[in-house]
Amino acid sequence: MTPRRPDPSNPGGSAARTFYDIAQGFDSPLDAESRLRRALGLLRRIVPYDRCALLEARAAGAARLVFEPDAPEEQEALSRVLTRFLTALTDEPPRSADWLPPDVAHLVPCASHLAASIVGLDRLLGVLFVSHRETDAYTDDHLRLLSVVASQIAAYLTACRLREQEAQIVSEHEAARAAAEAENRAKDEFLAMLAHELRNPLMPIGIAMQTIRGEAERDPAVQLARDVVERQVKHLARLLDDLLDVSRLTHGKIELHKETVTLQAIVAEALEATRGFIDARSHVVSMSLADDPLWLEADPTRITQAVGNLLDNAAKYTPPGGEISVTGYGARGEVVLRVRDTGIGISPEMLPRIFDLFAQVDRSLVRSEGGLGVGLTLARRLIELHGGTIIVHSAGLGGGSEFVVRLPVGAPVLRGRRDDSRRVAVPTRHILLVEDDNNVRKALRRVLELDGHRVEVARDGPEGVEIALATVPEVVFIDIGLPGIDGYDVGRRIRAALGQRVLLVALTAYGQEQNHRRSSAAGFDAHLVKPVSYEDLRRLLDLAGPMPDNVRP
Repeated sequence: MTPRRPDPSNPGGSAARTFYDIAQGFDSPLDAESRLRRALGLLRRIVPYDRCALLEARAAGAARLVFEPDAPEEQEALSRVLTRFLTALTDEPPRSADWLPPDVAHLVPCASHLAASIVGLDRLLGVLFVSHRETDAYTDDHLRLLSVVASQIAAYLTACRLREQEAQIVSEHEAARAAAEAENRAKDEFLAMLAHELRNPLMPIGIAMQTIRGEAERDPAVQLARDVVERQVKHLARLLDDLLDVSRLTHGKIELHKETVTLQAIVAEALEATRGFIDARSHVVSMSLADDPLWLEADPTRITQAVGNLLDNAAKYTPPGGEISVTGYGARGEVVLRVRDTGIGISPEMLPRIFDLFAQVDRSLVRSEGGLGVGLTLARRLIELHGGTIIVHSAGLGGGSEFVVRLPVGAPVLRGRRDDSRRVAVPTRHILLVEDDNNVRKALRRVLELDGHRVEVARDGPEGVEIALATVPEVVFIDIGLPGIDGYDVGRRIRAALGQRVLLVALTAYGQEQNHRRSSAAGFDAHLVKPVSYEDLRRLLDLAGPMPDNVRP
């Protein structure tokens, strides 16, 4: 090369303007090859050439070759030359910019040439090459200008690669998210189906126990057997509910229906739900709740569930004959609940993980009680959904444990006293039971008839609609998973034909939020999830108003 500068009289040779125009073309990663070819065309303003080529090396896939002017017949030769340049730049000692590998020099006949490496992200991205038919066509200035353009191309290729990597990462994340969502949907569907298949057999077992209540009252042995069966049915139903609720909480699918309630009412209901298990283990429960109402703004069902899980946990991990104390009071704008037991305690190593999903310590003294390790997880998440906190204290193994719940205090309300003197026995009803499970149908029909109700049955959806329209029952219990037409459609058809004169109740093993919404949208008055206690059925039948005489069949 000679120390000759470009001709300043050439207006197209303005280096600054050329660099600016090249940069303007590199404003988007889209259609990169056209933008690179444009840059090579602009390069001719300041570095004259007969041929100009850019070879971009890629880690995966074929290298990209861009050349100007377009000469497809020279593509293979240029590709071999520039590939050889890349090898030399990578593996051989540094060479001068006008050096041409002798083994490929004959492929591109020229009198002068320059080559500049394109470096980005600390690695060689490619090589920029120009050639001219005249001898000594290039100077040191041309090399400097070519190197600047090579740097611009390097910056653009780097940006394109980063964008490609970003797009690949986003695509991989999207694919992973879609796979995770599909896996979660499959898990939720499996859990829903598992709950459905397990709840169905629990229903006739629980109902069948009602048919022997008269004999149980006369024979203590029968009463004991009945109590054991009913307690275990409730225990299995509770395990299913907890398992499904943890899945819903994990995916943010739990909706709270808050109202003003008292801690005293919540504790009483939770204690009633767990009383059978507590009594079976001969525990003594002591209560110390404030005399004045402790008001909460809470979903009573969910808070009762959380408190019930704490009581259940205390009863389970306390050896028979232990003590459970429940204390409630107000403190600094909060309602505080403490549940203490004299159980086996929690080791210091386990304390930080006690609320983790499926976390269980080796509690061999009570291992026979089983459990899924979800009750405390569910309790904590339900309490946190209400803006509260829960912590646990324990003196270690053998030292018992205490769970402390803090919830925001709610505004008090004034309520009139209920007049229980007006409560009367449930009147007999005309009931239609639409159920395809033979065991459930027979057991429920039998126990309803023992209470004096007139019961008709249907084995599938079409038969249920036909009997309902022909007999106009007061109450219709409808399973959702029916053959023929599903329970939602059965409810819609009966509601459309009979209007509000009939109480429609979904009696099903499907208990997810979307099932409740669908049954409500179909016109059902209530959605009961199997297994349903007969006490719940009696309360619901008590709500059914008397039918006008002019609509009775």
